[in-house]
Amino acid sequence: MTLAVMSTLGIMVPLRDSIGPDFEAATGTALDISFDPTAVILGRVNGGHRADVVVAMDTAVDALIAEGVLLADTRTDVARTAVGLAKPPGSPAIDISTPEAFIRALLDTPRLVISEAGASGIYFRELIERLGIRDAIMAKALVIPKGLTAEKLLTGEATLAVQQMSELMAVPGIDMVGAFPQPLGTYAPFVAAVFAGSAQPETAQNFISHLLGEGARRAFLATGVEPA
Repeated sequence: MTLAVMSTLGIMVPLRDSIGPDFEAATGTALDISFDPTAVILGRVNGGHRADVVVAMDTAVDALIAEGVLLADTRTDVARTAVGLAKPPGSPAIDISTPEAFIRALLDTPRLVISEAGASGIYFRELIERLGIRDAIMAKALVIPKGLTAEKLLTGEATLAVQQMSELMAVPGIDMVGAFPQPLGTYAPFVAAVFAGSAQPETAQNFISHLLGEGARRAFLATGVEPA
């Protein structure tokens, strides 16, 4: 028996490396997990794709519940992660401890990379618009359709990467700068739910319960994710 899961990139590392294998070992159920930004997940579902479980941003899950695609009584808060910055390994330290220092770091970096479809990229573009530095930043921004922005730090294509902290930490070898300073920071809340058409709703619900267990909690905390 295989359980199909559509998951946000934000929990890819703990789900792929620890939480998923633990569930398979405990239940004998194989997992078929696809990882994408929430916007891509939403597009796939709206295009007709279905699975047994989805884990994505709360706004997307709530929209699919309202449309009857997901079961409302299975909606479960799972975790959240902050949006942050990372830099190439061994590069000089970057101060983002205050909003002023954060803005200066963005303006000073030669080349930064953001995700087009990811929630972090959408939020970042809104933020720099509010800060009045959008034109200066986007003129030197590398925008990738989806995936892990920090990979571009290792290829030399960028000097600063913007993404959710858990996604930045998914790339071995990069240096974390930290979360955006308050009040500029934001969190991405991840929510799970069962598809209305799932052929194995009980197993799907068991998987969601597994995401709330102590083992999952430890795996989340170790990878920059705050469990619910």
